[in-house]
Amino acid sequence: MICEAFVDLIRVHPDAEAQCAALPSALDHVLLADEQAGEDAARWRRRRMNAFLAGQDHVLSLMLADLTATANSPQRCAASAPRNGHVAELEPLALAHHRVRLVSLGTAHWLARLNEFRHRHQWRVQRREYADALCGEPPFRDADHGPLQVIEVADWSLPDATGRRYPREAMSPWLDVAASATQRTALYLDQLQVRILTAADLQHPNERALEGQRGLFARTPLAADTCIGVYGGQLMDEVDQFILTDDRYLMALRSGAADLSSASVAGHTAGAHRIAVNGEGPLSMMNTTFEYDAHGQPSGHPAEGFNVKRVLYPARLEHGWHIGIPAAFTTVPIEAGAEMRFNYELAVAR
Repeated sequence: MICEAFVDLIRVHPDAEAQCAALPSALDHVLLADEQAGEDAARWRRRRMNAFLAGQDHVLSLMLADLTATANSPQRCAASAPRNGHVAELEPLALAHHRVRLVSLGTAHWLARLNEFRHRHQWRVQRREYADALCGEPPFRDADHGPLQVIEVADWSLPDATGRRYPREAMSPWLDVAASATQRTALYLDQLQVRILTAADLQHPNERALEGQRGLFARTPLAADTCIGVYGGQLMDEVDQFILTDDRYLMALRSGAADLSSASVAGHTAGAHRIAVNGEGPLSMMNTTFEYDAHGQPSGHPAEGFNVKRVLYPARLEHGWHIGIPAAFTTVPIEAGAEMRFNYELAVAR
């Protein structure tokens, strides 16, 4: 969609160089939204995000917009004779080059402003590197309130890919607010171990990039359908996800609001926002398995080869968060020392 008000700020200048010079200021009219009186910080950040998304569309619209100066513009009226560089007099190829230049300049300015915005708010989305000590903390937090208490969880999980549901009791120990840090740590570390992968751990010759990185391993033998914990970390709405620059540990979550008996569905629901968790616990160290093309590049996930799956429990947390809590269950018996892997579903829109 072409925003005529934005384009007017560009095409009021008949000269191609003048249009290029005017572009940053015109784009800043879109991007630099001032905080309004009485507006809270969260609403301002969301408005800035929407401004950046709109600004990106505005820049791209310059490839199709009419860039000819308006007839009543002062610059156009002052031009008494044809001049080289006037957009209206450019040959088709030169005009195409001018459009590409405008989009290139606009994109560079847009990225610079975006980086400024993200840098200013990077503190909100700073991921804590995994350490065993984090296992003792409550599983979820957010940038504004710190640790979050789980208020309500559905009696049963949502159905998995086979239609199976799991009872709340299978994963409730990891959410027990009365548990001590020592007890929560034991829930994870009695069953699991995070360690560095060696060449002997690789499952395919093309996995050499994993050597030296961390992975999740079974510390003891585990039966099939054993819950091994919750994929915990920082909950993020779509604004914090927009600020985030490293999404390697980000897991998209559906809202749990529609699947709870509670009538309270205000707050961070999927209808209004996309919710995700940026993993910080031991489950965030779990690797996946890929198929590879003839050039050795990942081409997708295989149909089999995973020994852990994700199961979502609709839940309500403090401060308006409604999510599907992601619990992990073993799919087959796992021997002590075996690596645990699950399907990232990278090719599936969540």
